[in-house]
Amino acid sequence: MAEDIRILNGNAAGRRILPDEEMTFRLLHMRPGDPGYEANSKMFRENYTQIGRRMIPKAVAAFGELSGGRKVLCLVMTLGSVISDYIGGRFDAQEYEEGLLFGSMADSALFSFEEQLLPQIRRIVNEKGYGICSRMEIPDEISAEDVCRALELTEAERILGVTATKEGMLHPVKSMCMVYGLTEDVNAFLAGHDCRVCTAEDCGMRKAAAGAEKADPGECVAPEKAADEDGMRDMRRMTIPAGVGVLEYMQTQGVNLSAPCGGRGVCGKCGVQVVKGELPVQRADSICYAKEQLQNGFRLACQAKTESEIEILYRSQEEEFVVQTDTGNELQYAIRVKRGDDSGIPEEESGKTAERMVFSKGKENAGFGIAIDLGTTTLAASLVDLESGRVLGTAAGVNHQRTYGADVISRIHAAEEGRGEELKALIRRDLKELIRELLQSLSAENDGSTQSPGKGETTTKEVPKDPNVRDGNASRIRRIVIAGNTTMEHLLLGYPAGGLGRWPFRPVSLGGERLTAEAVLGTKRGDLPGLSEDVPVDILPGYSTYIGADIAAGMMTAGLSDPKEERLLFVDLGTNGEMAVSDGSCILAASTAAGPALEGGNLSCGCGSVPGAVCRVSRNPEQSGLSLRTETIGGREPVGLCGTGAIEALAVLLDAGIMDMYGTLRKPYFSNGVCLGKRKDGKEIVLTQGDIREIQKAKSAIRAGIEILLKRAGLTMEAIDRVILAGGFGFYLDPARAARIGLLPEAAVKKTTAAGNTSLAGAVCVLTEESAMGKIRRILEKTEEIILGNDEEFRDAYIGYMNFEGEGQDDKE
Repeated sequence: MAEDIRILNGNAAGRRILPDEEMTFRLLHMRPGDPGYEANSKMFRENYTQIGRRMIPKAVAAFGELSGGRKVLCLVMTLGSVISDYIGGRFDAQEYEEGLLFGSMADSALFSFEEQLLPQIRRIVNEKGYGICSRMEIPDEISAEDVCRALELTEAERILGVTATKEGMLHPVKSMCMVYGLTEDVNAFLAGHDCRVCTAEDCGMRKAAAGAEKADPGECVAPEKAADEDGMRDMRRMTIPAGVGVLEYMQTQGVNLSAPCGGRGVCGKCGVQVVKGELPVQRADSICYAKEQLQNGFRLACQAKTESEIEILYRSQEEEFVVQTDTGNELQYAIRVKRGDDSGIPEEESGKTAERMVFSKGKENAGFGIAIDLGTTTLAASLVDLESGRVLGTAAGVNHQRTYGADVISRIHAAEEGRGEELKALIRRDLKELIRELLQSLSAENDGSTQSPGKGETTTKEVPKDPNVRDGNASRIRRIVIAGNTTMEHLLLGYPAGGLGRWPFRPVSLGGERLTAEAVLGTKRGDLPGLSEDVPVDILPGYSTYIGADIAAGMMTAGLSDPKEERLLFVDLGTNGEMAVSDGSCILAASTAAGPALEGGNLSCGCGSVPGAVCRVSRNPEQSGLSLRTETIGGREPVGLCGTGAIEALAVLLDAGIMDMYGTLRKPYFSNGVCLGKRKDGKEIVLTQGDIREIQKAKSAIRAGIEILLKRAGLTMEAIDRVILAGGFGFYLDPARAARIGLLPEAAVKKTTAAGNTSLAGAVCVLTEESAMGKIRRILEKTEEIILGNDEEFRDAYIGYMNFEGEGQDDKE
């Protein structure tokens, strides 16, 4: 018998137990901008009241002993049978989308219920002279037998109507059983759930922990030693004044701390270390960092607000992206730009001389132009001789707006919250640095010297002079052309972005303007020697909010403007997955929010296409078991996992039988993840269960979009003549591996061609071909957009393509 039974009040805090919208969508692994988010959000609001009315929260607690004589407090709580039966009825009626949403709504309420009960739990145990030293849950810490014993101690069947099967499953379904370990230390109260020790890797509420555990700075380093530890030498010191948000203040000071989640506290990438002063520990900090790390001052900058002046250490966000500048034709002269977070001038440039590419014959004595691809993650710019049509050089770098979030939705929200001017200043600075690099490379080339690919040391290298390069030509920049998605163009020009993030998604402008360098880049006389402030800048036109100028330019270079019988499928893979299908007479286009996973965002050990990113994964046939071989970009030491590497890893795991058709890893990988290598500091690069879910969502969104687009066009993949993959991600993607995980249809594999950076190529074409702008406008005239966000068929396809199409038979455990 129990020593003491307490019936607890579910509304003790004076608040009804109701669903929480943010928590509901975290449990669904769904974020604003994801496919189906708007429809589900509307359904949430429409059903909020009726779901709340069907929940009858009740709880009972009892002291007692479990197996082994452990003295514990048992807690059983339930939302009642009415809500459980209602949710079950939705599944019985095959209304799966409603069932999933309503189930997550109830789960969010159940978690809120437990949180409301904690003050009562603390009072009860303190009255008995105890504290709580642990929280135990089925199946990892308590057995099914203990669950049954807990229900017996609490008399849960009589009081609550809650029963358990012999396997420990509770009925009604929306019920929970917790067992708290007791201690004589009355000040101890470790009653909260700890994601770091939980094996439910697939839980949406675990996402912050999964990403954060691999975040930098991730090692427990004493403050006085942090800057000297191996791997921590890039740490920098900064003073933060009182009364400010840490991340916001750092951003205003020009520090581009990585925050791909947009400051929501779920990615764990904005870690800093307090070395002087105090920062309160926030909930997200507790999920992200271990107790020892918290004691050593580690905090998430996005969640921290100072009460007094502090000093912090932060890791320099210097990144050397391998940006795709190849247009799928000939190699171009490329300058790889490597910049620190607060550098005003590039720190390193490197390149290789190759055959220069001729787009078309330009005008006599036409001077030079600059073509720019304005990407969400990366930027690329080409210097073009307008007389010969030759690309003389290409510079590439990172879009530092990513400190406000990896996707466009996060940046739209940041702009709406008053950060628009900061976003504009960041992208202006980035573009001016690229232009400066191009002008410097042109001057260096005309002098017959260039920079070595070393550590910034200048060496002299003979470069064959181009007969089209003339003395003093660096001052003859005649025109700039910019191709970017609609959001990036708005943020560059400082236009209000609020209409881009809400239905009916109305932009201020769809491009097509001719402005000046001063209006677009903020250049003044003398800012960039060789570039006048009144140089015309053409902003290429797009079709809609999510079919922007970058896609229009890409479709033009891919040949979709040509009136021919060939049926083409154009797919630009990245944070925003855009696609178009053409039968020669009309074009259907669509966009789906794939999310940043394909570019390394939202992965626990994810990174962009940087040197050292794991990009190739295969099995080692010479060894038994799961032995993997990996390759990294540039052959560097591993630093993280990029999107192509993640896709290849999933294909290998599927073939090996380590992952099933639902994307679930088998034991022991489910709990620990799959190790793909080690960083220089010894930390493992792991693909976790949570990472797999992120990739599943991205691949499902893209595949569902392709299938719906083909269906609307009355075509099948077998009828398509060519599939064109655009963008850096598509350039390195193995079509066979992509088809293996269901990202592309199997029938597309042999028809697929990587086209490289079609947005940049389109901007170059506009510089060099008088007919190019007309081609883009003709494309826009015959384009029709299919809106996928509220399309029921798309939502059904999205759910259907979430799974994989089969699994391997070897190595099953």
